[in-house]
Amino acid sequence: MPQIIWSQDEFSRGELSPMLYGRTTLDAYYKSLKKAQNTITYPQGGIGKRFGTIYTAEITGVTDWRDIFFETFPYKNECTYVLVFVPGQVEIYLENELVATVANALLTSHVIRTMDWSILEDKFEITADVIAPQILKRDILPANPINTGAGIVANQFTLTNPVAANLISAARFTNASSVNMPSTTPQILIGVTYFIRTDATGTLIKVYATARDAANDTNAFTLNTVGVGTTNVLIANSWTLAPITFTNLPQYDFGDVNYDTFTFTPTSMTIGTACTINVVGGNVFTPEHVGGSIFISNGCVSFTAFVSPTSMDGTVTSTLSTLTAQLGRLVEVREPAWSIKRGFPSKCSSFQSRAIFANTDALPNGLWLSAINDFNNFDELQIDPADDDSISYFPSSDTVNVIKFIVPYRSLTVHTNSAIFSSPLIYETALTPKTFSLQLQDSTPATAIQPQGIDNQIIIISGNDVHTMLWDGGNNSYMSNIVSVSSEHLISAPHDEISFQNLNRAGSRYIFIINDDGSLVVYQTLMNENVTGFTSCITGEINDDKPELRAYFRWGASSPDGRAWFVVERQIANELVPPFTYSTKYYIEELSFNVFTDCSHVYLGAPTNSIAGLPRFNGKTVVMQGDGYGFEDSVTNSTVEFISHGSPTDVSDAFIGLPINMVIQTLPNAPPGAVGPKGTSLVYPQHIRNATFMFNNTIGGKIDGQPITLLTLSQYNPLGGPLSLVGPPVPQTGIFSKSLMKGWNEFLREPITITHSDPFDIRLIGVYYRIEE
Repeated sequence: MPQIIWSQDEFSRGELSPMLYGRTTLDAYYKSLKKAQNTITYPQGGIGKRFGTIYTAEITGVTDWRDIFFETFPYKNECTYVLVFVPGQVEIYLENELVATVANALLTSHVIRTMDWSILEDKFEITADVIAPQILKRDILPANPINTGAGIVANQFTLTNPVAANLISAARFTNASSVNMPSTTPQILIGVTYFIRTDATGTLIKVYATARDAANDTNAFTLNTVGVGTTNVLIANSWTLAPITFTNLPQYDFGDVNYDTFTFTPTSMTIGTACTINVVGGNVFTPEHVGGSIFISNGCVSFTAFVSPTSMDGTVTSTLSTLTAQLGRLVEVREPAWSIKRGFPSKCSSFQSRAIFANTDALPNGLWLSAINDFNNFDELQIDPADDDSISYFPSSDTVNVIKFIVPYRSLTVHTNSAIFSSPLIYETALTPKTFSLQLQDSTPATAIQPQGIDNQIIIISGNDVHTMLWDGGNNSYMSNIVSVSSEHLISAPHDEISFQNLNRAGSRYIFIINDDGSLVVYQTLMNENVTGFTSCITGEINDDKPELRAYFRWGASSPDGRAWFVVERQIANELVPPFTYSTKYYIEELSFNVFTDCSHVYLGAPTNSIAGLPRFNGKTVVMQGDGYGFEDSVTNSTVEFISHGSPTDVSDAFIGLPINMVIQTLPNAPPGAVGPKGTSLVYPQHIRNATFMFNNTIGGKIDGQPITLLTLSQYNPLGGPLSLVGPPVPQTGIFSKSLMKGWNEFLREPITITHSDPFDIRLIGVYYRIEE
């Protein structure tokens, strides 16, 4: 019988929708898999085991994951804080250690669930519809002099006043004279931010260049002398959450009263003078008008005090042309656009050195941009505004336009419940009050997830569809395209998405989408290389016979330096030994490409065969990698034991965690037939004589239950040599061949299945078939 050779050496489209299992006319079929669980695709076309996670901390005081707001706070170019907002407080983490907690009664469950955020220089800004906009700010503690009399103790300075123990903090050093500064290697300088770590007493500190060094206790500065005179340590770890103090609020005429036929009379017309506005014809004013204004007689009066429903006191801010009474249809009476009565902004962002707020209860399509480089100034009292003055705008189309999200990217894009708007794209210039407008780009509505910008596109989730908005330079507009159709079954009621760039692997740009069912969908995009695909991830599969103990991804956050964290919901044993009962807990876990387990504990220390103090693993089967070897243990008494062939085994470099159960299933083989480019033998009898699998950087795994071995018999050399198996397993690049004797009906037979749960990596490069027809 004739034989052909057929191969699949690209998996960039990830997991294919069941609706496309027979669509061999599509190019995506030959770049996809039937199942790709707990995998991640590589821009070069391969597919492998996804990242692991490292346990950071437990979030306490919540019983519902929706009462957690989770985000990162990149602080200038110094470090990245992880912020956890829960009802009543903010928890602030630096390098996975809790460094501060800020109590705030305004943070109710409703506020947590409706929050939006933005970063303005060195401040973290939040909004919610029922509270005034707030700023989370880092300040310095009182100056703390180095105790020169105590000298240098074990390469540590002594503080005069003890602070929190075992704490990482940003800090600066000051002295009246730079020549009197302490001598260190490298030399600490005035005006430069460093990081310090206190000892167990909170009195001794080491000095480091980065927060990561401080966390790992590596590359500490060598301290030579304590210097002369007073050297103060300014520790930057005082945090406050407080309302923003606005110099001017935006204003709006809400039209509660039709005052067109009333008359308004000012008592002064000179700028800077006190002025009273009196009304004849009906009641107009309320106490809410304080802080508002009236445009009258070609000038403006800013209201400062409520007198009566027919009288307001104020100050002339723009000279009036006359004191003659004016008809209401010739004036405009405005009150602050944001207030307890009218609601506060629920959305915030920034663009072109302007702070941006949007969507109040009274003005759901309201959009306000501050003055340039004056984030708290929304002054609208100018008759002829300058280019750098504040801007108000209210996008509209033929339906309701509730502003859901603001995305500053190539332009300022505003996403409403019915459409996408963008600032002008035909020219690139600064936005001004006179030139600002929002143009309708697409009718894709925004749902519950903040769109993300990555790879020169904006990723938008609308319902269960994932859209991309691509910049089209030829048409000076964005073009929308649904990219999730070929993997539609993976997106199910998503509630969070984050962008992630792996800076250690070329071209690795991903969007992580978190579904309500706790699954994580990884969307890889490399647009210029036509690489795009979806894979799915689940976490914490503890035991197959205990599905009720499944864990869930709940929230994610990433930072520009190539790091990401997740909030994970897990079922944790209440007892140390069986029988176990379980309670729900929420953990912060950091993404890591260096571990191949979830909720991992990393150990680096003296040789040991057991590690205690890990209660989260009680009642669970964990896998471990210790000094390069693989281990497994069923945990009780919060202690993990490294046992090999029944004997305790000491390890000094290890990680321990829940297994990541990777599953890859191939689609039915469909080489083109002899009837042309659209012909295929998919549904016709064929027999795969054998399949050869190429792997890279791989240890372990099975194909249809058969262990993967990449070394040939001649390469096994237990007596030593370059390929000796004496010692821990070494990641291999090689091929594994398997005969498939399952009959001739390829379309109906069970797919080839690759599984991997070991604490090691696996990467599939290609599958190569020899087929009889």
